[in-house]
Amino acid sequence: MEITNQRKDKKSEVGLTSERENASSFSLQRVIGFNSSSPYSIAHHPTSCDLIAYCAGALVVLYDVKTKTQIRFFRLNNINAVLNCLCFSRDGLYIAAGDKGSNAEIFVWDAVKGTHLYTLKGGHKTGVSCLHFSPDGRLLGSSGLSYDGHVCLWDWKSSNLVCRSAALGEINALSFLEDGSSLLTLGKDHFKAWLLTFPKQSSVSTQQQNQQNLPQQSQTPFLCHGYAGPLTAVTLTPKNVMLKDFKSQPFVDVRAAPATPGQHASANGIYAVTGTGNLLLMRAAGRTIERSVSLSTLGAFGLAVSSTRVAVACAKGVVRVFEGKSLAFVGNLPRPSNAVLDL
Repeated sequence: MEITNQRKDKKSEVGLTSERENASSFSLQRVIGFNSSSPYSIAHHPTSCDLIAYCAGALVVLYDVKTKTQIRFFRLNNINAVLNCLCFSRDGLYIAAGDKGSNAEIFVWDAVKGTHLYTLKGGHKTGVSCLHFSPDGRLLGSSGLSYDGHVCLWDWKSSNLVCRSAALGEINALSFLEDGSSLLTLGKDHFKAWLLTFPKQSSVSTQQQNQQNLPQQSQTPFLCHGYAGPLTAVTLTPKNVMLKDFKSQPFVDVRAAPATPGQHASANGIYAVTGTGNLLLMRAAGRTIERSVSLSTLGAFGLAVSSTRVAVACAKGVVRVFEGKSLAFVGNLPRPSNAVLDL
C-alpha cells in the first residue's frame, strides 16, 4: 500500500501529541496487489462497463479500467480481516464482501459514497466463499468455505439471518435464478437448486374475511420473486440437479441468464462449468442438463453470461465465447498482453 502525509510536520511542545497528529494525517492513496484466487473476489460493476471491484486484504478496491485508477476504497475497522469474496447489487448501489476468517462476517457498503452500512454476523463459522444479491435486491445469499458447509439467506438491510441450511459439501459458486424463486449452489460432487418458500401473503385479515363472508385464502407457501411481505419465515428446500455423466465432476461456477422480455424466467438458461473443462446448459423448470460442450482446455475457472452469449475463463488466459441457446462456439477473445496491469 502507498501512504502519503498530506500535512507538514509541526513542532509541538509535547512530542507524543505531535506524533499522533502526524499519524492521523496519513491517507491511503493506492493499494498494490491482489490477494485472492477465488473467482468471486472480483466483480464487474453491473451498470458501468469501466468499473470493477476486487478484494485486497481488509479492503475492497473500486478500479476504473479505462483510466487505470483506483477511484474508491471500501474499508473495515478490523485491519486484520481478509476479504475473500464480493458482489454488487443489481442496481450497482451496494457492494457486499465476505470475510475469510473464523466466525466470518459479511460487510455491506454504499457503493456510491463508500460508506459502511451493515455488518452481518452469525451465519458462517469458517469463512465466506460466495455472495449474491437476489434480483429484487431484498435478500443476500451466502455460502461458507469447506469447513463451514452452510448456505445462508440474509435480510441484509435489517442485518438479520433469515435462513441457514447445511449444504453437506464444499460450495464453489452460488447464484439466484432470475425470478428469485431458487438459489443455485455447486462444488465438488455437489449441485443443488434451493427453492425459496415464502409465507402466504394475505391482503385481508381472517377476521375481516369472516365479517365480509369472503373465502379463506390458502395458507400454502408460494414462490414469488415479487414477494413484499416480511422476510422472517423464508425457508430453503434443496432439490438435486440431474447431472447424468457429470455427477462426479468438480463444478466451479454457475450463472443464470438475464431475464428476456416476454419470456418466463423458468425458460431462461442456467449455465455451469466444470473445472475439467465442460460447459453445461440447463433449464430452471426441469433441473436437467439440456446440452453440454467440451471447452477443449486443460481447465476452466469462471463464467460470464448475457442474454445471448456465454463466456468461459479457461486455462492459459483463454476466454471462449459460445452462443447462449445452442452452445455453438463463437470464438476466443483476444489474449491479454504480457504487460503487467498496474492495480
